[in-house]
Amino acid sequence: MSTASGGSLESTLEKKFRGVSNTMDSIQALSTWCIDNKKYHSLIVRHWMKCLRKSDTSHRLNLFYVANDVIQNCKRKNAIVYRTAFAEMLPDAFLLVK
Repeated sequence: MSTASGGSLESTLEKKFRGVSNTMDSIQALSTWCIDNKKYHSLIVRHWMKCLRKSDTSHRLNLFYVANDVIQNCKRKNAIVYRTAFAEMLPDAFLLVK
């Protein structure tokens, strides 16, 4: 990633999380992008939660699909840090969908 400042990364994350649709291609593309940018995992997961809070129910499901894909694929892609990062956020995230 060529993003030098956190602000522009947050802008990129906002667009990516807002733009994800409920297709396998869209979900996997964003998941792959997250894993490829694992050095920003903490910011990515925090922004995922922020976007989840602001989203409607159907879009929240898309964001959960992304998190699921990241969690399932992060070990294979040497990005296991995502498991811990999402583990810290998921209890609060689940409260948003009951």
